[in-house]
Amino acid sequence: MFRVGGDEFAVVLMKDDYENKDALIERFEEQEKMISKATKNPWDQVNVTIGVAEYDPDTDSTLRDTSRRADKIMYEKKRIRKLKRKEEQEQQDP
Repeated sequence: MFRVGGDEFAVVLMKDDYENKDALIERFEEQEKMISKATKNPWDQVNVTIGVAEYDPDTDSTLRDTSRRADKIMYEKKRIRKLKRKEEQEQQDP
């Protein structure tokens, strides 16, 4: 794991961890939900957005290209999560 900056981290998975990446992500997201549900205050909740990209020698000239793709995926997921949250608030506060 490497700290990229601010609250962003990059994780390089190898061998069994790589083969089981979907299960690892699922466990991570389950823990996020569990922690957030256990909090009393909204500011104590945990929000995690994960973007995953695999190095592709056909499209990636450098590791930075792979990182940019992961960022793009992460920011799209974050955008969708914010839209869902906004829609939920609008349904609660008509």
